[in-house]
Amino acid sequence: MPGKVVIGIALFLLPLFAGAQGSPAPIGSWATKPASEQLFVSASGCKFTGTNGNTTNVVEGECSWNPSSAGGILTIINIHFYKPAPVYFNIVWVNSKQIKVEGDLFYKQD
Repeated sequence: MPGKVVIGIALFLLPLFAGAQGSPAPIGSWATKPASEQLFVSASGCKFTGTNGNTTNVVEGECSWNPSSAGGILTIINIHFYKPAPVYFNIVWVNSKQIKVEGDLFYKQD
């Protein structure tokens, strides 16, 4: 049974890092200017923070990447709900140093 769990986790993360058809995952640290929104994508998980007035929203957890021709959908299984739930982010590559997340321009921080 443990082998099935490892395979399941590997299959979940595989789309994030595999050379699947379409755009690569936006691995690394990203932020808007000014840095009111930030996105971090790695093999160990993803985190999105966004400030709206006096409220800071945080979405973080395991993640997967569903590529398209110009970007893709980043899905983060948010651990900050009563029961973990997926949150979807539409990402479009502008160039190697810029992406748009739900229409907002983010810059590579690494």
